[in-house]
Amino acid sequence: MDATDTVLGFVNSHDGAAVDPNRVDNFVDGARFRDWLTARELPSEASDADAAAARELREALIDLVRTHSAEVAAERLVEAEAQLSRFALRHPLTSVITASGVALRPAQPGVFGEVLAGVAELSLSGRWARLKTCRAHPCRWVFVDQTRNGSAVYCSPGCASKAAMRAYRERKKASSS
Repeated sequence: MDATDTVLGFVNSHDGAAVDPNRVDNFVDGARFRDWLTARELPSEASDADAAAARELREALIDLVRTHSAEVAAERLVEAEAQLSRFALRHPLTSVITASGVALRPAQPGVFGEVLAGVAELSLSGRWARLKTCRAHPCRWVFVDQTRNGSAVYCSPGCASKAAMRAYRERKKASSS
């Protein structure tokens, strides 16, 4: 699995039922987290505490990604960076040097190290800043901005359409009052 798929799969594991009733939070408990890990062929020993740690890592990453397309409160950003530093200490990465280049890989097996290695790879390749969170409320879906000028703010045409309709209704309401 490439770095983009690894990171997007992890951060988009949240409950988006307000947007799509088929979305569920895959980290709500140890059992669902184990199922999510098994589906990705990752070591699947996971407890409720591991699911809570996964939620913490996911939210910290979403907060950092949100800075690519929107304002994030300074206190929230500082806390997210501190959480990620704690994860990095518990799940160190090691350099793998080959004839084709250098890669960072988890020092021990596990999803947290894989996600952190994915973030590092995205950052080193310049693709990290292309990850954004959808501005359509309440979506929060993380997507890769593939526009030439890096100006995308919605994850899909559906979210863009809903946001445009919401703005239109608000303008209409404001002009009629």
